[in-house]
Amino acid sequence: MDMLRQEKIRFEDVPKKVTQQMLLQYRFSAALKHHRGSPSAFIQYLFPNQFSLDDFHTKPNGYWKDIKNVRQAIIDLIEREGVAEQDVPRFMTKQRLMAEGLTGLLHEYHGSPIEIIEAVFPGKYDVTEFQRVPNQHWHSPQNRVQALRTFCAKRGIGREELPRLNRAYFRKHFPRFISMVDRHYDSKFYRWIMESFPEYTFQPEEFNLLVGIDGQLCDSKEELEIHNFLIRAVVDGKVEREGCRFVNHEYDEVYIPDWVIEQNGRKWIVEYFGLYGSTRYKWYAEKAGRKMQFYHSLADYTLIVIMPDDFRERGFRKIVSLLISNGMQLHVHCSYCY
Repeated sequence: MDMLRQEKIRFEDVPKKVTQQMLLQYRFSAALKHHRGSPSAFIQYLFPNQFSLDDFHTKPNGYWKDIKNVRQAIIDLIEREGVAEQDVPRFMTKQRLMAEGLTGLLHEYHGSPIEIIEAVFPGKYDVTEFQRVPNQHWHSPQNRVQALRTFCAKRGIGREELPRLNRAYFRKHFPRFISMVDRHYDSKFYRWIMESFPEYTFQPEEFNLLVGIDGQLCDSKEELEIHNFLIRAVVDGKVEREGCRFVNHEYDEVYIPDWVIEQNGRKWIVEYFGLYGSTRYKWYAEKAGRKMQFYHSLADYTLIVIMPDDFRERGFRKIVSLLISNGMQLHVHCSYCY
């Protein structure tokens, strides 16, 4: 009580204003140890039946792991502020939660109001209804999957319509998804759709994909021709289409190489920049430059870049030259090479 008088704290404000730092400053460290270092436990011991746990900003360890506590805190806040159901996503910002002393709750949910609301009201709100997506939100595959499933459920988009959700569709209906797909799926919307709806068996032609002679998928006729050439030409090697992912943390981008080839203990990344020099996507050349720089930095791989003019040179002569000059063994006399 002496401390409260010195700090000019009203008794009813104790749960909100008495912090661990203050108690340590007033030499209550030994007493706190008897209560696991928890100001709320210590104060409730001193003043039994005066305060409930909900009165305190700081909660005991593990408090926010219990979804009942999370649900109660969020519903109390919504009802206290009189927030309409449809306005919850716009109301529930990081700043608002911090102002309400719910920093610990935010920490438990990776600083994301979206994850908190999804936990309290699963499937009720779409990520598109929130003011902004927190940093690192799209790094979670679960968040990316949930975003598309909720988006489709709210708009009645069924299995037959899913393959039509391409760049043009989202440019018209929700452009904010485009940058996420560019970063985490290397601009391939069909990968996002397949990952989000594993219960459906999609056929390649539904996404206008093409199937190579070994059954692997290609995005365009040019990629298909290059792929089939590699399958036939590489000697005793493994040719894999889009089989691995690399993260460029400097630019927060995920890269999926067109091909990774393994032969005699060596590995190559083969990338076809089919739209290089095109005005179709303004960002393409810049991202291609970042990709090349990143791939060159990988000590375990050798990068081979194929440009549109290399592909269009008759008989794959330029591509054969690129592969051989970088140490790959080919069936150079196969009729497909010339």
